[in-house]
Amino acid sequence: MILLGLLRLYRFDAFVLFTLVYLLGVTAASSTFPPLHEIVVALIVSGVSINFIYSLNSWADADIDAINKPSRPIPAGVVTRRQALVYSLFLLGVSLVYPFFLFGFSVKTLLCLWLPAAGLLYSNPSYPFKKNRLLALLTITATVFVVALLGYVANFGVFSTSFYFSALTLIITCAGVIPLKDLSDARGDAAYGAENWFSGGGNVILRGSILLALAIVSALYSGQWLALLLTCWNAVLFGLLMILYIKGKIPPDRLYRNVLIAVILGLAVAVGYAVYLRYVSLF
Repeated sequence: MILLGLLRLYRFDAFVLFTLVYLLGVTAASSTFPPLHEIVVALIVSGVSINFIYSLNSWADADIDAINKPSRPIPAGVVTRRQALVYSLFLLGVSLVYPFFLFGFSVKTLLCLWLPAAGLLYSNPSYPFKKNRLLALLTITATVFVVALLGYVANFGVFSTSFYFSALTLIITCAGVIPLKDLSDARGDAAYGAENWFSGGGNVILRGSILLALAIVSALYSGQWLALLLTCWNAVLFGLLMILYIKGKIPPDRLYRNVLIAVILGLAVAVGYAVYLRYVSLF
């Protein structure tokens, strides 16, 4: 029961998302069928490094989750805060070691080490970036980008104009979508003095729509059909989900989770189709 509770500190949808983000980088860089090795690396990066980020945040946010998400493992009493901290520190130790076994002393290892650093910046008790909405957004966006970049660099991706526009597309998309996560956290954030995109003025949904439109323009300039396909998918699903939310068909606490599911499905389709095309080209 305790082990299951510790594993639940890391959400399954986030595990799938970051696994696919790494494979997106692999797919964008590789001209051959991705080897099993890359799938294993994706699972390790997501299952250890990103797991640390989420598990430490669950430990740090236990009191806030008691208000926003009382079914989470710590507020629900499945695991204690001390158990969650020990588990997070174990993941931190593994996160600092395994990159050297996978990549040696290299740029790829430095990219991997950003991930535990991001977790410490985001959730440390002294000056947690998660309490500042802009710093939180920058940290999360940088983490998504680094995971994709790691997959790209590990497969000898070329740094061309096309790459830079694709990278810009990913960053703009993150900036448009990630603030939606604050919608379900407004009460807890207010109680514990954390900034929230939905209590700081401005229309988060309108801003997100504009940014996703800009992401489509950036994807067009990239010349990469994969980037354009994925960005258009995200924009269309984003628009549909926002309409359903405004009409009251989706409750506030489910909106961001539905957006994440849409993004995950888009990533799975894009990566799967790209792999299929390259597999077919081998025969």
